Amino acid sequence: MTVLSSVKTCANPDCKARFKRLGEGKITVFPIGNPELWRLPAGTKRKVVWLCVHCSSSLAVQADYRHHTIRLVHKAGAGAI
Repeated sequence: MTVLSSVKTCANPDCKARFKRLGEGKITVFPIGNPELWRLPAGTKRKVVWLCVHCSSSLAVQADYRHHTIRLVHKAGAGAI
């Protein structure tokens, strides 16, 4: 399984965009130490997320390593979504 095969939809839960190809939107890769805490298959070393073009213009993603989740944050100067 490739790293990108786990990316299906935009990381914004309010968006219904589906990942189709590289170059559209923004892919972010976070290294992880314990995949079970992230609810990922054993042996997984990265959490990969994608924001579509529309969402990536105003949002960014951050890894919350304490809570084992990905957070969406508004970019500085970007309007509300």
